[in-house]
Amino acid sequence: MRAFREAGVTRCSIGIQSFEDKVLKWMNRSHTGKDAVKAINVATNIFNNGVTFDLIYGVPNQTLENLGNQLNFALNLSDSHFSAYQLTVEYGTALYKQVQDKSILMPDSELMADMYEHIYSVSKSRGLDRYEISNYAKGSGNEGMHNKNYWNGTDYFGIGPGAHSRITVLDETLRSIKKSEINIRDPKNYINSVLTTQHALAKSRMLSENESLNELTLFGLRSKYGVSDKSYKLIGDGSHTLKNYLLLDKVKKYTDQRLLLWGIDPTNNHSAGESDTYLTLAPTVKGMMVVDSIIADIIP
Repeated sequence: MRAFREAGVTRCSIGIQSFEDKVLKWMNRSHTGKDAVKAINVATNIFNNGVTFDLIYGVPNQTLENLGNQLNFALNLSDSHFSAYQLTVEYGTALYKQVQDKSILMPDSELMADMYEHIYSVSKSRGLDRYEISNYAKGSGNEGMHNKNYWNGTDYFGIGPGAHSRITVLDETLRSIKKSEINIRDPKNYINSVLTTQHALAKSRMLSENESLNELTLFGLRSKYGVSDKSYKLIGDGSHTLKNYLLLDKVKKYTDQRLLLWGIDPTNNHSAGESDTYLTLAPTVKGMMVVDSIIADIIP
């Protein structure tokens, strides 16, 4: 870790997921609760406030009290930034089969919603703001800049096994489109490919304009900053806007319910020659609770 810090890395993310050994064992993780505590302590000593960790909630038999205890315990170790992800049951997995045959009992949807609200409540009481559906930070200075780049459509390169990239290129008509790249997942195969072919690319394809706009909407509306015309205009010939792409009758339904909110992009800079005023569309605190269903309803 210290070598990374000396090389200029300023942020360390640790996949804690739980401090309970029985939960970690159930999730087939190789570390223990004590290992998690040690990792956070070592990282905090090196990176100071540049440490973030993740927790998984909604595991079998979990209660609100247990969740609150886990979260407060973690925040007593490091409280500048964390992510909390709901355990998802994916079709075809061993967990899916166990849930279907009721050999494992998962928290019901009402308890899951209570857990999500409890995380928000505990975090707010500790001075952390939810700036994305699963991410919390103590002040904007501790928000993940890389996360924001993903959400607003900025290009990024993924380095390492399984890493993803999004790169803007021009098509034959000089319209801006996004190129999606995915690296080989297996570390050994990744290394062998780099040594033999000088790259480790597994998949590469061009995204359609609709795919890119939908992706911007999906990621943007999961954050409190929302999605902006400014990001839309980076796709295609620059003519796309929120109001000419999204289903406005559906958007109005959610703004009337105070689940979505129109605004003005704070990065507008007319003094730098920008003539347009860019609009934003963002979820309210209440809207973030149901934002995934909202997104599915407003994109064409």
